[in-house]
Amino acid sequence: MGWKGLTNFVRIGAKTSLHLVESPAVADSPPCALQIGAKIPVELADNTQSSFTILSIGDGSAFIQALDGTVWLMTPHSEHDFPMSFQSSPNLNSQNWVIRSQVHPAGPE
Repeated sequence: MGWKGLTNFVRIGAKTSLHLVESPAVADSPPCALQIGAKIPVELADNTQSSFTILSIGDGSAFIQALDGTVWLMTPHSEHDFPMSFQSSPNLNSQNWVIRSQVHPAGPE
């Protein structure tokens, strides 16, 4: 089991909303946890593909690394965020996250 992402943005960056769906989707099964080191493929709004790797995850946040090496903080979507445009069947395991800020730039240090 793993996860795949969908977004209505054309790149992964600050304020990007991510709708994560367990893949392969198995209706009415217990959810698998997002795990450190997992590579999550993401379908972007322009129908291109990207991905990110989970570096760490806690109760209310996660740090992810994009393909270009940038590291981002993301937190679960809240009622104070803009509405999510993706919906999954209530029988499928899904999570909504928002990338909040860049915490480490790409490139040489």
